[in-house]
Parts: sequence; C-alpha cells; structure tokens
Amino acid sequence: MSAIQQNEGLAREIPSYFERMGWSFEELASDMFRTRVQGKTATFTLLVKVTEHWIVFSCNPFIAKPHNGWGPTAMRFMATSNHGINLFKLGIDRDEDLFLVAELPARGFIFRQFEECVSALAHYCNELYVPIMQAIQVDRLNGHAT
Repeated sequence: MSAIQQNEGLAREIPSYFERMGWSFEELASDMFRTRVQGKTATFTLLVKVTEHWIVFSCNPFIAKPHNGWGPTAMRFMATSNHGINLFKLGIDRDEDLFLVAELPARGFIFRQFEECVSALAHYCNELYVPIMQAIQVDRLNGHAT
C-alpha cells in the first residue's frame, strides 16, 4: 500500500478522532478538517490537514498582521516563545499573519497523537494570545507599529 493510500485511510479516520474527543468539526475537503475552540479571550480556528507524509495541525491565522506590521517587542516575544513551546512553532506566513503549527509524521499515526496535538494546539493558542497582543500594544505605544 502506498503512502498516499495509507493517508487517504487516515484522513477518513480523522472525523472519528474528533468524535472520540467530543469536539465538533467541519470537513473542508477529504483531507482537511476545521474545528473551533473558545479560549479565555478569543475563539480560535484550528485546522488539521493530512498530506502524503505529514499530519499538519495549525491555527492560521492565529493573529492577523498588525496594521503597520510587527514591531520589535512582538517579534522578540514570538522568537523567544518558540524556544519554550513543545511540539508547535510560531511563524509568519506570506500575508504576514502569525500562525502556530505542528507537523507529525503520518506513518504510524494514532488517535493518542491526534488527541494530544489538538489539545496542545488549543492550549498554546489560549496561553500565547494575550501576551502577544500585549507585545503588539507595547510596540504601538512605542511608535514601532500602529
């Protein structure tokens, strides 16, 4: 069985993984799923995509690009946060929006990995949102970004 065939089977299992966790979800394509999580201060959209070799868990955009771009306080916070985050990494996409992403190998992927990864993504979104928004505000107050 090819990796593509194996991953098509895995993509068909993802809905049951969400159901086992008791989470609602939408199937955007045969290999892409979306769920929403209400955090302490915001609602986050989480995506799960099955590719040929990877299962990609992301929140993109996590935070939209500030009006005049990212200032030094926010950039420093994001860069140093990457060191302390397990499994996930922050990044900036082509639109300069902030995202949070993890890629796990599809080979041998099981429900427990799914459960831990989706839960961790929701946790990091919730924990990082306010500090990043505060850093954006510091930059704004210091005239670095508005």
